[in-house]
Amino acid sequence: MKTFKMLILMSVLTIVSCSKGPSSLVNKIVSDSGVPEIRLYKEFHSDKFTMDKLEAHIFYPEGYDANREEPYKVAAYFHGGGWSQGSPTEGYPYAEHFASLGFVAVSFEYRLVDYVNITGIECVKDVNSAIRWLRTYNKELNIDSDHIAAVGLSAGGHLVIANSMFPDIIEEGEDSKISSVPNIVWAFAPPVSFKNNNFYMSVSLDSEQVLQICPMTNIKPGNVPVYIIHGDQDSVVYYDDSVAFVKKMQETGNESELWTIKEGKHSSFWENQEHMDYVYTIIKDQLKKINWIKP
Repeated sequence: MKTFKMLILMSVLTIVSCSKGPSSLVNKIVSDSGVPEIRLYKEFHSDKFTMDKLEAHIFYPEGYDANREEPYKVAAYFHGGGWSQGSPTEGYPYAEHFASLGFVAVSFEYRLVDYVNITGIECVKDVNSAIRWLRTYNKELNIDSDHIAAVGLSAGGHLVIANSMFPDIIEEGEDSKISSVPNIVWAFAPPVSFKNNNFYMSVSLDSEQVLQICPMTNIKPGNVPVYIIHGDQDSVVYYDDSVAFVKKMQETGNESELWTIKEGKHSSFWENQEHMDYVYTIIKDQLKKINWIKP
């Protein structure tokens, strides 16, 4: 077993304030152009890194009004890549879809596993930080803290489910009084069990610790609704695990549903437009059903 080395922060972590004005923006671009506004949501110093900064790529709905009386619902997207690769740009199609439904949609960056200091635990911390950042600056962004959907694909799907289950995995220096738990979760082809998934065990520095963020073995009553979409021909992340997870969630008294993409593969969520359109339809129909968008 590889020795797990925790990342030791040398100074108090900062959730970056939106109110810093232009200095807090990497690139201020109007979202209507199809390019998001990019802000920093997290930065910290450590003995391993001079400074680490994480970005939030924000898409605003058409006609966005920062002073609108009714705040906007939010979709927070987290990309896939086995915890070890990927970027916020991969979430743009889904962020744009949620923006088209009237959401403020944000595709977040998170630290990637480096086999030395960063593990899946740090990835979960970053997702928790991202949701906490949204609630911290909800008034400035004019977003509704009670309508935050955490959305993720593959590894990102695992992270948003873990985000709903493990609020105590918190970065040092953050305010635990501000909830990091989303109101609903959308997970696409998520690895919910590590028992039969050697890949996620192999990218972990400590196999015992990574089991602490395994959704399948940590289901408890009182979880927020978890909605899963998965292809039944996925050879990368097991479809049957999603079936078992949703069944166990329901048996525990939690709201959870599974939609199946017939003949769907892992790549269906980014390579197959027909399957992606099906995913968009599922999202839209379910949001209507739970009264998050108008019929």
